[in-house]
Amino acid sequence: MGFLKNLTKQILLVAIIFYGLPIFWYTYNGMDDDPESEYFLSVRFLMSTGSLLAFMGMAYVTLPIDFVPDWIPILGKLDDLLAKMTFGGGIMMCYMGYQFGSGEVPREFQVPVTAVRTVHGAVMPVVKEKIVPLIVPAMQAIAVPMKVAAKAVFRIVLQKVQDPETVMNLADKAREL
Repeated sequence: MGFLKNLTKQILLVAIIFYGLPIFWYTYNGMDDDPESEYFLSVRFLMSTGSLLAFMGMAYVTLPIDFVPDWIPILGKLDDLLAKMTFGGGIMMCYMGYQFGSGEVPREFQVPVTAVRTVHGAVMPVVKEKIVPLIVPAMQAIAVPMKVAAKAVFRIVLQKVQDPETVMNLADKAREL
């Protein structure tokens, strides 16, 4: 019964991702009317396109059955990575549209923008005052031994490379592979 439930969820999410969301976006932006080229730089178009990309990326990650199974080397994880990158790109497109797009911000986007600004305004002072002072000394303490270790490894590598016999041995081993 679990397989049937997952299959139903899969079909519903795929229909929403690849049919419902693009149709909604197409209608919302009035693409039937063949908009002017300036429209593609508007806040409305950029934020709605960013939202579409973010929702599609997030919905793909939530699919119970991947299009490319994760057990396939490289490609199995690549589709999930691309979906997450699509989500991030969509969020960035929303931000860029809000900051640099032309025209007024549509009313339907004002509520999320206000919510994000409010949370950012409340959280960032706490992060700057409480968390950053705790992290900076730890990062500085880690950085010093890492620099020393990196210099030591680099010095050893340079010594090995200056020895011609070592270079020839490495070249022979590479050819055998």
